[in-house]
Amino acid sequence: MQLRKLAVVVATCLPLAAPAQVYKWVDEKGVTHYGQKPSATANAQELQLHDPTGGPSPNAAAANPSVQELENGFRQRQLERQQAEAKEAAARAQRTQRCQSLRNNANGLKNARRVYIRNDQGERVIMEDAQRDAEIAKLEAAYSRECP
Repeated sequence: MQLRKLAVVVATCLPLAAPAQVYKWVDEKGVTHYGQKPSATANAQELQLHDPTGGPSPNAAAANPSVQELENGFRQRQLERQQAEAKEAAARAQRTQRCQSLRNNANGLKNARRVYIRNDQGERVIMEDAQRDAEIAKLEAAYSRECP
């Protein structure tokens, strides 16, 4: 018996949940009428109704994006964020590699007894101490400027 009562209540409330089109017109006597079908004899205008339950009105559906459009926008923003993160990770890896190279070169110059370089003719020449100190200072300055 309880189920039957519940079914009756649900059946009577269903038409209230879905607002229909409502028209308004004035007849020859000046009486205003409302109905779901426009009058054939009078000039009827469609009314814009709002759902009393707080839901969207039937005409507001065109202004609100669909679930699919919202999902597509979300996926697009997610893809853009992943691409930006991948680009940032690649730049971070490149910076780390550059810092490691600067540190290794400076340490190599500091710890070596003799450092050989090639001159313009391609001959091996020992790097002088002043030139070596200048190169070490240049590498350390680049390291402190580029590496955290």
